[in-house]
Amino acid sequence: MVQMVRMPNDPRRNALLCELARSWAGTGPARPAWSPQDVALVWPALAAHRVEVALGGLIPSDRLSAAQARSLSAARERSRWQLMELERILPALTAAAGAPILLKGAGLALGFYPDPTERWFVDLDLLVPRARIEEACAALEECGYRPYRDRQDWAYYDRYHLHRILIAPTGSVVELHWALTIPDSPYRFDQAGVQERARLLRVGKETCRVAAPVDLVTHGVYQDLVDGFGDLRRQLDLAMVLPRLDAEDWRILAQNLEDGRMERGFELSLYIMKSVLGLPAPAWQSTRPLGRTAWRFLEGLDPAASCLGRRAVAEPGYNRFLHLILVPGARLRRAQGRRLLWPRLQPVIGQQPASAAVRVAATAAAGGVNLARLTRFACRALASPRR
Repeated sequence: MVQMVRMPNDPRRNALLCELARSWAGTGPARPAWSPQDVALVWPALAAHRVEVALGGLIPSDRLSAAQARSLSAARERSRWQLMELERILPALTAAAGAPILLKGAGLALGFYPDPTERWFVDLDLLVPRARIEEACAALEECGYRPYRDRQDWAYYDRYHLHRILIAPTGSVVELHWALTIPDSPYRFDQAGVQERARLLRVGKETCRVAAPVDLVTHGVYQDLVDGFGDLRRQLDLAMVLPRLDAEDWRILAQNLEDGRMERGFELSLYIMKSVLGLPAPAWQSTRPLGRTAWRFLEGLDPAASCLGRRAVAEPGYNRFLHLILVPGARLRRAQGRRLLWPRLQPVIGQQPASAAVRVAATAAAGGVNLARLTRFACRALASPRR
């Protein structure tokens, strides 16, 4: 489940957030000499990006208000509680459906952050075999979980999505994945390789299979491609993971990205990491690099500032425009463009299918909105000065 927090763009706030991120990365002052007013300005950005613990912990405690200190403590305790919940449900899931693989934020928190509570994550993402999804859901229900909304969601997610969502009475959320990309995604994932490369890590008294570093990086790139590169946590993740990859890891990562059509997305991720954190990009060569035209659009969009300001949340259509720039190959790009201009609208849960005429009208209207947004972003990018 993704929480979309809108935040008005503010260049001063972005500059403070960038300064704090560089302090965290070791490329800026160890602790920023900020006034309480500076802290008050940047704190909404820390909360929107969910980096209160990782970055907010660098702010001297005497500069924090009581509310900010409580927010910092609550974020830390929430992550600790989520990991305790993972420890609680692991035995039941493993007995019912085999050992699941921990993905995304929780896997990164356990494997790469000195203190796992520094990496905030929304929910527990677990990969289970598609054939065992029913047993896994039943095991979670035995642990007190219930389907998100109602079981109609499950039929919808089974057809159009890649996971089921269950929620505990305490508010803990588990997403049981059977795939790592949605069915009609142009991007691909080596799911068999994810199973083979998973490693074992301790979670309290239990042992958990966690996706390998290269697969956590690849999945983070996929999430950025879908969400529009607006989550600062993923830049921090890259800074934590990439230095720990060896030559064989880089070989596998390069193959993952090439086969999954995500090389251009990774190239943009490295650019944002370098721009925001001040860290040098690793020596990595794409087989399908971004060309001059693509960079002209990207420079006009200023992806680093757009990441800090969460532009993908604030401006609908921004992520789709980025997607068209980053999907590789003219043929695939044309196909994705046609899908945006004549989108396949998915049915609304609980509603009867509309008539053919209504579906055609709704599709044309959605395509018109997409065209207007794409045109606006293209014109604004080309009109912006080159950086």
